[in-house]
Amino acid sequence: MRRACLVFLFVSAHLALAQENTLLRSFAFVGCYELHTPTSDSASAKRKKGDFLPRRFQLTTRPSIEDTFVARNLDSQVRWDLSMLSSWHLNSDGTLHVVWSTGYVGYHIQLGGTGTELRGTARYFTDTDPVPPGPRTVKVVVQRAECKDSQK
Repeated sequence: MRRACLVFLFVSAHLALAQENTLLRSFAFVGCYELHTPTSDSASAKRKKGDFLPRRFQLTTRPSIEDTFVARNLDSQVRWDLSMLSSWHLNSDGTLHVVWSTGYVGYHIQLGGTGTELRGTARYFTDTDPVPPGPRTVKVVVQRAECKDSQK
Protein backbone atom coordinates (compact mmCIF):
# COMPACT_ATOMS: atom_id res chain seq x y z
CA MET A 1 0.00 0.00 0.00
CA ARG A 2 2.86 2.36 0.81
CA ARG A 3 4.40 1.71 -2.56
CA ALA A 4 1.14 2.51 -4.34
CA CYS A 5 0.88 5.79 -2.41
CA LEU A 6 4.46 6.71 -3.29
CA VAL A 7 3.89 5.93 -6.97
CA PHE A 8 0.70 8.00 -6.93
CA LEU A 9 2.50 10.95 -5.31
CA PHE A 10 5.39 10.70 -7.77
CA VAL A 11 3.08 10.58 -10.81
CA SER A 12 0.93 13.42 -9.45
CA ALA A 13 4.00 15.58 -8.85
CA HIS A 14 5.31 14.81 -12.34
CA LEU A 15 1.98 15.76 -13.95
CA ALA A 16 1.78 18.97 -11.91
CA LEU A 17 5.31 19.96 -12.95
CA ALA A 18 4.58 19.17 -16.61
CA GLN A 19 1.42 21.28 -16.49
CA GLU A 20 3.30 24.14 -14.81
CA ASN A 21 6.08 23.89 -17.44
CA THR A 22 3.50 24.16 -20.26
CA LEU A 23 1.99 27.18 -18.55
CA LEU A 24 5.40 28.85 -18.23
CA ARG A 25 6.18 28.14 -21.91
CA SER A 26 2.81 29.64 -22.83
CA PHE A 27 3.68 32.91 -21.10
CA ALA A 28 6.58 33.37 -23.53
CA PHE A 29 3.94 34.10 -26.19
CA VAL A 30 2.11 36.78 -24.19
CA GLY A 31 2.26 40.14 -25.95
CA CYS A 32 1.19 42.00 -29.08
CA TYR A 33 1.49 40.81 -32.67
CA GLU A 34 0.94 41.90 -36.26
CA LEU A 35 -0.51 39.38 -38.68
CA HIS A 36 0.50 39.40 -42.35
CA THR A 37 -0.73 37.32 -45.26
CA PRO A 38 2.25 37.04 -47.64
CA THR A 39 1.21 37.29 -51.27
CA SER A 40 2.74 38.39 -54.54
CA ASP A 41 -0.46 40.25 -55.49
CA SER A 42 -0.72 43.38 -53.32
CA ALA A 43 -4.36 43.92 -54.37
CA SER A 44 -5.36 40.58 -52.85
CA ALA A 45 -3.68 41.57 -49.57
CA LYS A 46 -6.20 44.40 -49.09
CA ARG A 47 -8.92 43.80 -46.53
CA LYS A 48 -12.11 42.46 -48.06
CA LYS A 49 -15.59 43.43 -46.87
CA GLY A 50 -16.64 41.17 -44.01
CA ASP A 51 -13.07 40.10 -43.22
CA PHE A 52 -12.66 40.04 -39.47
CA LEU A 53 -9.22 38.47 -39.12
CA PRO A 54 -7.41 41.14 -37.07
CA ARG A 55 -4.10 42.46 -38.34
CA ARG A 56 -3.07 43.43 -34.78
CA PHE A 57 -3.85 41.44 -31.67
CA GLN A 58 -2.71 40.76 -28.14
CA LEU A 59 -2.28 37.40 -26.42
CA THR A 60 -3.14 37.98 -22.76
CA THR A 61 -2.79 36.00 -19.53
CA ARG A 62 -6.49 36.43 -18.74
CA PRO A 63 -8.14 33.00 -18.53
CA SER A 64 -10.80 32.17 -21.10
CA ILE A 65 -12.75 28.94 -21.49
CA GLU A 66 -11.41 25.37 -21.34
CA ASP A 67 -7.76 26.02 -20.35
CA THR A 68 -7.20 28.82 -22.84
CA PHE A 69 -6.34 32.51 -22.56
CA VAL A 70 -8.07 35.57 -24.01
CA ALA A 71 -6.86 36.89 -27.38
CA ARG A 72 -7.70 40.59 -27.77
CA ASN A 73 -8.34 42.37 -31.04
CA LEU A 74 -6.26 45.55 -31.50
CA ASP A 75 -7.31 46.15 -35.11
CA SER A 76 -9.57 49.21 -35.38
CA GLN A 77 -11.02 47.93 -38.68
CA VAL A 78 -12.40 44.85 -36.94
CA ARG A 79 -15.46 46.16 -35.15
CA TRP A 80 -15.82 43.95 -32.11
CA ASP A 81 -13.82 42.47 -29.27
CA LEU A 82 -15.25 39.05 -28.51
CA SER A 83 -12.78 38.30 -25.77
CA MET A 84 -14.55 35.22 -24.45
CA LEU A 85 -14.86 33.68 -27.93
CA SER A 86 -11.38 34.55 -29.18
CA SER A 87 -8.67 32.64 -27.37
CA TRP A 88 -5.25 31.04 -27.57
CA HIS A 89 -3.28 28.17 -26.08
CA LEU A 90 0.00 26.34 -26.52
CA ASN A 91 -0.31 22.86 -28.06
CA SER A 92 1.63 19.93 -26.61
CA ASP A 93 3.96 20.00 -29.66
CA GLY A 94 4.97 23.61 -28.89
CA THR A 95 2.86 25.22 -31.62
CA LEU A 96 0.51 28.07 -30.90
CA HIS A 97 -3.24 27.82 -31.58
CA VAL A 98 -5.26 31.05 -31.82
CA VAL A 99 -9.03 31.11 -32.42
CA TRP A 100 -10.85 34.21 -33.71
CA SER A 101 -14.57 33.65 -33.56
CA THR A 102 -17.88 35.50 -33.62
CA GLY A 103 -19.63 32.40 -32.38
CA TYR A 104 -20.81 31.62 -35.93
CA VAL A 105 -17.72 32.15 -38.08
CA GLY A 106 -14.04 32.42 -37.36
CA TYR A 107 -10.46 31.35 -37.97
CA HIS A 108 -8.32 28.64 -36.44
CA ILE A 109 -4.71 29.83 -36.65
CA GLN A 110 -1.87 27.31 -36.16
CA LEU A 111 1.56 28.91 -35.71
CA GLY A 112 5.04 27.58 -35.23
CA GLY A 113 8.50 29.08 -35.03
CA THR A 114 10.80 30.79 -32.62
CA GLY A 115 11.90 34.29 -31.84
CA THR A 116 9.93 37.26 -33.05
CA GLU A 117 8.31 35.61 -36.09
CA LEU A 118 5.81 32.77 -36.26
CA ARG A 119 4.48 31.16 -39.45
CA GLY A 120 1.48 29.00 -40.14
CA THR A 121 -2.03 28.89 -41.53
CA ALA A 122 -5.37 30.51 -40.77
CA ARG A 123 -8.28 28.18 -41.54
CA TYR A 124 -11.70 29.77 -41.94
CA PHE A 125 -14.70 28.02 -40.35
CA THR A 126 -18.41 28.69 -40.35
CA ASP A 127 -21.61 27.06 -39.24
CA THR A 128 -23.79 29.52 -41.17
CA ASP A 129 -22.74 28.83 -44.78
CA PRO A 130 -21.96 25.32 -46.02
CA VAL A 131 -19.81 26.63 -48.91
CA PRO A 132 -18.30 30.04 -48.06
CA PRO A 133 -16.78 32.01 -50.96
CA GLY A 134 -13.03 32.35 -51.35
CA PRO A 135 -10.15 30.38 -49.92
CA ARG A 136 -10.72 28.50 -46.66
CA THR A 137 -7.03 28.45 -45.67
CA VAL A 138 -4.43 31.22 -45.98
CA LYS A 139 -0.76 31.30 -45.06
CA VAL A 140 0.07 33.81 -42.33
CA VAL A 141 3.16 35.33 -40.76
CA VAL A 142 2.88 36.77 -37.27
CA GLN A 143 5.49 39.15 -35.89
CA ARG A 144 5.90 40.59 -32.40
CA ALA A 145 4.85 44.21 -32.11
CA GLU A 146 4.82 46.95 -29.52
CA CYS A 147 1.76 46.93 -27.25
CA LYS A 148 0.84 50.59 -27.64
CA ASP A 149 -2.71 51.66 -26.76
CA SER A 150 -3.56 48.10 -25.74
CA GLN A 151 -5.02 48.91 -22.33
CA LYS A 152 -8.83 48.89 -22.15
